[in-house]
Amino acid sequence: MEMHPIVGLGVKSCHPFGSQQQFNIATVQLCVKRCCLIFQFNNTDDHRSVSSLLLGFLNNNPLKILGLGIEKTLQKLEYYCQLIVDHAIDVGIFAAEKYKKPKLINACTVELVSDILEEKLPSERKMKRSKWERAKLTDDQPV
Repeated sequence: MEMHPIVGLGVKSCHPFGSQQQFNIATVQLCVKRCCLIFQFNNTDDHRSVSSLLLGFLNNNPLKILGLGIEKTLQKLEYYCQLIVDHAIDVGIFAAEKYKKPKLINACTVELVSDILEEKLPSERKMKRSKWERAKLTDDQPV
């Protein structure tokens, strides 16, 4: 059986400024095992170049793209970056089916780790409210 590389995918949004009422993508996070690459979209003037590089990577057929709430992530990537990824697996749905626990479908990372790995993670609340649009991320931000 052939093994395909697994890539975790997530996005963080920046808060709207002034009269701008929509959220934009601040970062795209790609993780393989314990290594993560973070693209900071708000700190580049050439979104199209970054988007085309990401698209080429993410649509590499042998890859397995995983994420929590991946459908929402893919919608954001399509809307803000014109990136369309057509093959991804939602970790919550996968865990719910594998462990026969329907409550995991909508679980957050903290709940999944607690329920499946029986480990405790710090609350996600602080991370979600973090300022992802900063030019330099803090050591605590990349997760």
